[in-house]
Parts: sequence; structure tokens; C-alpha cells
Amino acid sequence: MTYPFAADYPGLHPLTLISTGLLGLLLTGCASKLPAPDYSFETVDRLADQQWAEYKDDDRHSAFNTDWLLFNNANGIDQKNGCYVLGSDVEDLILIQNSEGVIQHVVLKRSTPKSECFKEVFLGVRYPAPPVAPYYHFMRMQN
Repeated sequence: MTYPFAADYPGLHPLTLISTGLLGLLLTGCASKLPAPDYSFETVDRLADQQWAEYKDDDRHSAFNTDWLLFNNANGIDQKNGCYVLGSDVEDLILIQNSEGVIQHVVLKRSTPKSECFKEVFLGVRYPAPPVAPYYHFMRMQN
């Protein structure tokens, strides 16, 4: 039997090429079946509470929170785009920061123009790196 695609890969047996292709398809299929992380507000709020309980007395945690707030205030991150004046008085959100300090997810308690504005402002910002990751920042944004 001849395989027209085999001419593009001299020195490799056609069955090796087919096996490699099938393995790739199998791995891709398996990877797509992995469950998506649960980023519901309730779940992430529980994780933030657990993290706070575990690290609240840790000096690294306290120093990091101070550095984080100083960075945020010095750069006016939460002041960008005029989010505070949009809609309701209070919005709760949780920022999820990765080990490099980047805000990789913003989880909203509810979707409003104000909360979506804050999500856009924070998402992707690189803060000082946290002592543990993921790091959860509960934020209550109010006028």
C-alpha cells in the first residue's frame, strides 16, 4: 500500500506517521475533556476565606498586602476608566493573581456595568508577586 503523504517525510515509515497523528488526536481529545475550573463567586469566595484564615498571621502575607496596596495606589489602577461612578454604590469582586503577580481572573459577584469596568481595569495587570499562588484578593468597590 502506498501513502502519498509519506513522500513529505523521507526516512519515516508511514505507520509511524499515522501512529503519531492518532496519538496527537487522542491526546487532544483527552485534554478537551478536562473540567473547566469553577470560577463561581461562591467557590472563589470560599477559597479566599480559606487562604485568609491560613495566612493572616504570616509576616510575608502582611508585607505582600502592604506592597500590593502601595503599588495599586501609586499606579491608580482602580481609578482608571471611571468605574467608581458607574451604576450601584457597591460591587464585590475577587481578583485571582498568579505566581508572577499577574491578575489572571476577575470573578464578579454580579455582572453590572460597574463590575465589568473593574474587571477590565484589573485583568492582566502585573502586581508584585504574591507569597503563594493563586492568590485571592476580595475587593469591595464602593463610591
